[in-house]
Amino acid sequence: MRPHATPLSHLDKNITGLTAATDSGIWITHYTAGVIHWSAQDTTCYTPQTVLGLKGPFQTAVDDGNGNLYIGHSDKGLSIISIKNNFCKNYRHIPGNQNSLPDNSVCKNNSKENMYVQSVKLNGKRYSKSYIMYNDIMKGGTLELQMGNQPSKWGTRPADRP
Repeated sequence: MRPHATPLSHLDKNITGLTAATDSGIWITHYTAGVIHWSAQDTTCYTPQTVLGLKGPFQTAVDDGNGNLYIGHSDKGLSIISIKNNFCKNYRHIPGNQNSLPDNSVCKNNSKENMYVQSVKLNGKRYSKSYIMYNDIMKGGTLELQMGNQPSKWGTRPADRP
């Protein structure tokens, strides 16, 4: 299966994220439909129907500029898609498995109203970047997110963007 082009007309109030892509496009994350890459040249959808193994619900997406798309899920998971070969690897929290992603205890003050990241710590140290590299994920550790009900300045400096 390959990602496909689609009109943007199916988008609705379930958009959970808009992120600048490293190619000057935009990543549009839809809670149930998947992730859409929109640019002046084309539109490409990454959905469970076009990417083998990809599952929702979808919360946010960011690319690393090296052909990888990172998708955060609202159910304690992370998917990494190789855009070049359309391969998906999923990471989830599995209770009792210390090698899986940690549970939601690393997301402080999280609620439906508190949807904005206020600050981040990686292994106990302040982390200002709005992305995390694949190699850092593979090393393991703890990523702690402090959430709030207002947008913050976290991750907005040019040096903190992919």
